[in-house]
Amino acid sequence: MGLLSFTACSDSGNPGGGGSSSSTSESSGPGGSSSSTSSGPIGCSPCTSPKKLEQPKNEDIDEASGLVASREHAGVLYVTNDSGDSARFFATDDSGKDLGVYNLTAVKNRDWEAISLGPCADPRASCLYIGDIGDNRQNRSDYAVHRVAEPNSVQSGLHSLTAETFRFRYPDGKHDAEALFVDPRDGKPYILTKTIRQAKLFSFPLPLDAKNEVELVFEGQAVIPDLVATVTAADMAPDAHGLLVRTYSSVWFFEVKEGETIAAALARTPCGYPTPNETQGETIAWQADNAGYRTLAEGKKEEITRISCSN
Repeated sequence: MGLLSFTACSDSGNPGGGGSSSSTSESSGPGGSSSSTSSGPIGCSPCTSPKKLEQPKNEDIDEASGLVASREHAGVLYVTNDSGDSARFFATDDSGKDLGVYNLTAVKNRDWEAISLGPCADPRASCLYIGDIGDNRQNRSDYAVHRVAEPNSVQSGLHSLTAETFRFRYPDGKHDAEALFVDPRDGKPYILTKTIRQAKLFSFPLPLDAKNEVELVFEGQAVIPDLVATVTAADMAPDAHGLLVRTYSSVWFFEVKEGETIAAALARTPCGYPTPNETQGETIAWQADNAGYRTLAEGKKEEITRISCSN
């Protein structure tokens, strides 16, 4: 526990641009894009400028709030929409191909804000974790994370899947949150709240309990170095070497050393990584090979963006 002070590794005097100690960047409004590679503290890697790819062909992907790269199907991306949609997620790829719509039976989408990947109850299998964690007015009486195994195959059409639901409450009241990630080392889910200048880090107690509502564990308070630091997404690398934290205007990389806690990793200075020029960016997803990340803005006919980084 304690204060996790996240300070930028930029000497450019632009804390909102995702800059780093050895890079230059240029931004245009919220989500300004970086035009250079990024480097910084030990463990940070150079990355390319954001490159726009294709729009998802399925036009029902119109308010992307969650994005994650499959561990079972090469090149596949899973997407969730924000509140107002049904309890479903979509599969696509860099070409925007429609690879199916997957409905979760007996589940509601009250305010889905995030999708992550981690081990299932059987750690040899890969599961999707979907966060029904949005609470803009902080008036919800319940929050939940749904866990479902990755589909055995991905193909166009409608598909039904059965999920487990983990209901939870915060130890200190109600929070709005859009960032959910899972530590691949032990399968523990984490939530970073969406609060201006500060984000609280909470974790689920293990083993996960699908029968009872559980109280999350407060891990610390994070101070994000943006001018308006509202955390909209986070994703932990498949090999657990680092954590990406996204705001509307920046992307931050935190190295995670072997055997280290998430709280300890977040206590160090992050690198500013290239940030796509997106009107409302609420997603970030590591590639399955750890060699970069993807984003997809919230809105209709938005393009998938690729940023490549060296390992």
